[in-house]
Amino acid sequence: MNQIRLCATIHSNIKTASIPSYLDLYPKSEQCAYNYYHGRHYFYADQFVSALSTLEHAYALARPRDQKQRKMIARYMIAAAVILGKFPSDSLLARPECAGLGAMFLPICHAIRLGDFRGFRCALGDEGPDSGRKQFWIRTELYLTLKLRCQILLWRGLVRRAFLLTRPEQTGMRKKGPPTLDMRHILTLARFLHGPERVDNPLFLGEGFHRDEDSDTDSDLGDDETSYYGLRLEMVDVECAIISLLDQGFIRGYIARQSSGPVLVLGKSDAFPPVAELYREERFPEEDVMESDYEGGPFSAHVAPAGGSGGGNVIRLSGVKPIGFKG
Repeated sequence: MNQIRLCATIHSNIKTASIPSYLDLYPKSEQCAYNYYHGRHYFYADQFVSALSTLEHAYALARPRDQKQRKMIARYMIAAAVILGKFPSDSLLARPECAGLGAMFLPICHAIRLGDFRGFRCALGDEGPDSGRKQFWIRTELYLTLKLRCQILLWRGLVRRAFLLTRPEQTGMRKKGPPTLDMRHILTLARFLHGPERVDNPLFLGEGFHRDEDSDTDSDLGDDETSYYGLRLEMVDVECAIISLLDQGFIRGYIARQSSGPVLVLGKSDAFPPVAELYREERFPEEDVMESDYEGGPFSAHVAPAGGSGGGNVIRLSGVKPIGFKG
């Protein structure tokens, strides 16, 4: 019928009929296919917690020799995990069915850790010489979801990076009370990370940023190295992004008004909570995960915070079973 909107009705009817309780009676191949399409429906409904759990189940049901099917599942499983702040490990990406996926997903993970907006645009293929990247994301129908859902993670990574660069331990100026971050530093770093990969002196990123206050024209915005998709970043843009981060719990703290300008006051402990834990505990409470969803998948055993160090220890493959599609 090619009517995606009917998927929710079908899944609801299946659950009402208690069919999930009898899924184990079906062949493994049919269980795998059902969980794959169910997981993709969750993914496009923006229910990423349920999507990841269901796709993990499908991945575990697929036999290792069915590499084509496992690769189809892995694409969306990894994409859902990245949106939830869990990054794939080298051990998962080294598996035969994941050949080529590391080259596509790792630049996105790297950009999220650093808050590198331009690196993220290059990873999606919006910029840079590799036009095939964008075609890949469009062909797999992941382009818009990743582009929209990773923005908040990029801002979180950017703020965290600004804090690490300007914290008292780095500057040698220790102070009492909760840690603070001058939002002018965030603006300077944001302008730098939104622009081309060039800077005359990386120690003075704010030098040379100027504008004609008497002019409201935007004829040169396309060539502005501090522009965000052609629009120059201002303090109000940064403040709006930080308010969103605070409101959603991605950063713990508050904005204080001082004579020198707004300051971000961070929590004394756990100012940047792990994104994966945040999604699991506080977000998507309306999701109704079916009882057949899997709890032992490669992304369920270990949590890696987006923006944190590491990434090679995110996934454990002990739960993967050599069963699945019929040959």
